[in-house]
Amino acid sequence: MTDDLIEKVKSERWKPESVDADQRNALAARGYWQPFQKVKGSVSDIFKGNDAGTIVERDLALWYQEMFMPCVSAGIIKPYNQT
Repeated sequence: MTDDLIEKVKSERWKPESVDADQRNALAARGYWQPFQKVKGSVSDIFKGNDAGTIVERDLALWYQEMFMPCVSAGIIKPYNQT
């Protein structure tokens, strides 16, 4: 995530289908890497003997949130505020 990317998105100059495709691909890669790290932590908790159902119930929303966080940080999508 760079300040340049955030500024491009805010000013609607970001062109993810052409000149900024590398940035789009980087956001996508980050969007997979972040939740993967969280899933690894959850699996580690399960291997330590914690109940799998409890761990998944606790962490599922976090995995999903981490998948979209790069796009939220760049201002491409808005965060969901559950009320």
